[in-house]
Amino acid sequence: LRLRRLAAEFLPSLVPFAQRVVPGRDDLHRSDAAGVHGPDALGHLPVTSAPPVTKTKALGLLGWLAVCFAAAALGGFASASAGDFYRQLVRPEWAPPAWLFGPAWTVLYLLMAVSAWLVWRDGGFRRRGVALTLFLVQLAINALWTWLFFVWRLGALAFGEIVLLWALIVCTAIAFRRVRPLAAAGPSS
Repeated sequence: LRLRRLAAEFLPSLVPFAQRVVPGRDDLHRSDAAGVHGPDALGHLPVTSAPPVTKTKALGLLGWLAVCFAAAALGGFASASAGDFYRQLVRPEWAPPAWLFGPAWTVLYLLMAVSAWLVWRDGGFRRRGVALTLFLVQLAINALWTWLFFVWRLGALAFGEIVLLWALIVCTAIAFRRVRPLAAAGPSS
């Protein structure tokens, strides 16, 4: 259900659908001069298409993807040599294997970028500055955690930082939900 909502919101603005070919008609761009939007006398429906993708929307999405994956790269760079350290940690039995973090975080950063983009589309920083600033701060704090824990091995500080990060994530989700509920969709949404 969440995937359907995301697709319904996300895909029409990214991929313009090809105009439907109405069987038996070659005038794909016909106008309905009478203003009738139902089938004509022959039973043919008017040709429709999805709203066009604007250059601004596409560039905005690319921008949010770049910001999120820059944060991911910073974290990835810090954790690149963390495999030995991670294996030496005392972990619960349910802890994921080290190889799973890369794919999981890639998906998470992709979804974070889409969420920020959905909020940004509703007036940009001018209108949604608080929500987007919260997002950027939590993104920076997220990237910092990897450095604190895996590179500098400051476990106590990393723990305090993760508590702050969770508080920022909750605040960001609340702010995003007020703008676009889909942008705050999580496991319980």
